[in-house]
Amino acid sequence: FPAVLLCLGRPADRPLKKHSPRFERKFIVHQDQYRRFTPAELDEMYQPFGMSSFERRDHPNGAQNVVQFNYIRKFTAKFSREMTRSVRLMLKEWRGEEA
Repeated sequence: FPAVLLCLGRPADRPLKKHSPRFERKFIVHQDQYRRFTPAELDEMYQPFGMSSFERRDHPNGAQNVVQFNYIRKFTAKFSREMTRSVRLMLKEWRGEEA
């Protein structure tokens, strides 16, 4: 069941701030399926940011390394929780189940 989020818009009328660094294309573009990265590939992915992906450090969300930090940030954000809730409700309605 495909579900897509597409954001459209334009920048606000204020000076442009410096763009955040991005991962290389080889780490974000997948064809036909996602693949799991090895620890070495994750380290390579985070190297331009000056950190090792599994290097232990304390983060504000309780994560012990940058991989955990990004996972927790993504899946516990208010937006993510609401998307999960609303998609679950939509699927129940689509299947004819009581909400």
